[in-house]
Amino acid sequence: MSNSNANGLPSAPKDLPHSGVQIWLTKGEHKLNLDSNRVILKGYDPVAYFVQKKAVKGNPKFQTAYQGATYYFASAADLAVFKKSPSKYVPQYGGFCANGMANRKASDIDPNVFFVLKGKLYVCASPDAEKQFHSNLQENLKKADQNWDEEDRWFY
Repeated sequence: MSNSNANGLPSAPKDLPHSGVQIWLTKGEHKLNLDSNRVILKGYDPVAYFVQKKAVKGNPKFQTAYQGATYYFASAADLAVFKKSPSKYVPQYGGFCANGMANRKASDIDPNVFFVLKGKLYVCASPDAEKQFHSNLQENLKKADQNWDEEDRWFY
């Protein structure tokens, strides 16, 4: 996989201060919450959130790349389900905390803190962050969606 942007220049990892989050900066694309191996969701299986309704650690032997991120799966069956319709299973906001996104912060996540709403996966930094996001769900969704759409203006 090439790690370059539209100008052919290599993308560079950028550590956000005090967060432990590493992102990859690629001009013209949304940022993703990835580890140093470009794995999203800290290696948790995105399909399991929907099918088993719980966080399940993925296995590197069942992996695929999609839109710049590597996804791990707990089984070959989950990998096959993902490959049929990957956009259905990707986390919102590039795998950053939904509550953080509502507050214009690219916050890291705890993959065990999640919710599925209207067929979309949202992850949060902590149980408190999830609770805060749900305290005014519609307004926070609207803010997070808007901030995500405008992230090129504030993210750097």
